[in-house]
Amino acid sequence: MRLSQVVISCKYIIISSLCLLSTLSHSQTNSLQLYALGGISKPVGAFSDPYMFARQGYHYGGGLDYFIKKIGLGVAGGYFQNESKSLFEDYIQYKYLEKARNTHIENWEVKYLLAGPTVKFTVGRFQMDLFAKVGASQITVPHLLFSKTFFGQSYEIYDFSGTTEAWQSAWSGGTSLIFKLNNWLGIQARAEYFSTQYLSKMAYNYTYRDVYDSNRNGYIDDPEYFEAQKLRKEGDAVLSVLNLNMGLIFQLGSKKAKAVQMLPASDTLPLVQNQNDNYEEKPTEQLEKSDIELNPEIKVVDIPVVNADEVAEMKRAEENQKVLETVDVPSTSFDAPESNYDADAAEFLYKAGESYFALNDFENALPFFNKLKADPNYPRAKYMFALSLCAMGNCLECKREYKEFSKEYKEGDARTLEIIFASQFERCATSQKEKKAQNALLNNKLGSEAKSTDVMAKEYKIQFVAIRKPDATFPGVSQVGQIVTEFYPNKSVYRYTLSGYNDIKMTANDLYKVRKLGFRDAFIAVYENGVRVNTIYHHRK
Repeated sequence: MRLSQVVISCKYIIISSLCLLSTLSHSQTNSLQLYALGGISKPVGAFSDPYMFARQGYHYGGGLDYFIKKIGLGVAGGYFQNESKSLFEDYIQYKYLEKARNTHIENWEVKYLLAGPTVKFTVGRFQMDLFAKVGASQITVPHLLFSKTFFGQSYEIYDFSGTTEAWQSAWSGGTSLIFKLNNWLGIQARAEYFSTQYLSKMAYNYTYRDVYDSNRNGYIDDPEYFEAQKLRKEGDAVLSVLNLNMGLIFQLGSKKAKAVQMLPASDTLPLVQNQNDNYEEKPTEQLEKSDIELNPEIKVVDIPVVNADEVAEMKRAEENQKVLETVDVPSTSFDAPESNYDADAAEFLYKAGESYFALNDFENALPFFNKLKADPNYPRAKYMFALSLCAMGNCLECKREYKEFSKEYKEGDARTLEIIFASQFERCATSQKEKKAQNALLNNKLGSEAKSTDVMAKEYKIQFVAIRKPDATFPGVSQVGQIVTEFYPNKSVYRYTLSGYNDIKMTANDLYKVRKLGFRDAFIAVYENGVRVNTIYHHRK
C-alpha cells in the first residue's frame, strides 16, 4: 500500500472515531480505558523461518479505548524489536565454519499505530477484552553483514538487507485478561497477533559467497573464499509476531447510578439510600476457560543451507574420492582454466597473489596468478605467474610463460617488464648452476658410496598446502600416500607433502588424485640430496 493510501485510511479512522466519541459523550454509561504494557515479541509463521534471522525480542506499547456499555473504539501504538544477532552468528558458524567476528548486525524494528473496536466481558473482578485493529506500521529490515579482511582490505562474504515503504498497512487481533484491583485500577495480561498479511509485504535480499569446505579439512581456506562465486537472492515476506504482554490498566468515567428507595413523603421517614455503593454488572454469559487460555505453538526448525546445490557437490566429491581415474599430467601444461570469476573474486585473487609475492611467498602466490591467466582484465597475471616460477627455480617453464605473455601484452610498460624479467631469469639460471655445483661437490666428497647411490639421490614430493598450522590432518590425502610436514623458516609456514616418490609417472598419477580431493593447486617438488631444486606441474586440473 502506498503512503498516500495509508494517510487517507488513517484520516477516515480518526474522523469515524471522533464522530462515535461525540455520540458516546452524551451517554451516561460511557467510560475511558487507558493502558500501558510491555513483554516479549515472538516471530510466527513464515517470519520465524531461520533465513529471516528473526528471534524472540521485546515489545512495549499502550493505548486507549472509549466504551459505551460493552462496546468500545480505541487506538493503540507501540514498538517491538526482534533480535537477529544470535541467529546470524549461528548461521555464519554453520555456513563458513568460523565465528562471525567482523560483522555489522542490526535487529528487526517495527513501530505501529492502529485503531479498531473492542468488546468487553465482565465476571466479578475479572474482565476480558476482545479486540481487532488496523492501521499503519513502519518496518525496519535489519542489515546483517559478515566480512573478512584479506591483505588489509575488507570484503563482504554474506550480506542480508531489505527495503520497505516508509509506512505500510498492518493489523492485529487478540484478547486481554484484566483483574480489577479497585474501581479504576487493574492488572492486564494481553496476547496480540500482529501481522501485515493480506495487506502488505516487505522485500528482502541477500548476497553471499558460495563457499564450502571442498577439501574437508574442517575450515574454509583463503583460496576457497577467493574462488567462490557471488550469488544474490531476493524475495518478499510477511511480518507476523505474537506479542505477549503484562501491564497496568486505568478505567475512568461514570459509574452506575446509585439506587435510591423512594417512600411516601413523611416528616418522619427520610429517603433511604441503597447501601450497595459498589454495584457491579452481572455477566451476560458464562465464560469458558478455553476462551482465555493461550497455547502458542513454538516450532524449532534447523537452519537450512541457503545454497541447496552444496549437498550435491559434496556427494559428487565423495564419489570421486572413492573411484579416482589415473591419468598422465603433461610435463609442460601450464594452461590456465577459463576465467569465470566475478569482479570481486578476481580482485581477491590478484591482490592475494600480489601480497604473497611481496612477502616472497612464491609458493602461495603462484596459484592465485595461475587462476587469472585467462582473464582479459588482468593481463599481467601471466607475467606475475612467470616471475613466481622463476623465483621458485623453474627457469625453463618461466621462460616459456613469459614468451606467451610478451606476444599478447602491448602496453607502454612492456619494455620495463622485459628488463625486470631478464634480471630475474638470470638470477634463476645462476641459482640453478650453483645448486648443481653444490650437488657435484657433495657427490665428490661422498666418494664411491655416494656415486653408487646417486640415482636414489633424486626424490619427488607432492606439495598440496602450505599453512602456519603444524598439526593439521587431511584424512582424504592420507589415503593417497604418506603425509610429511616440512617447516619453511623463511616464511614461518609448514609445507604438507606426500613423500617417497622416485618415479615421475607415479608421482604425476598421485598428483591428479590429490587435486581431485579438492587441493587443485597441488604441485610436484623435485629434491636432490634432500634439497629442493625445482617445482613442476602447477597446472590446475
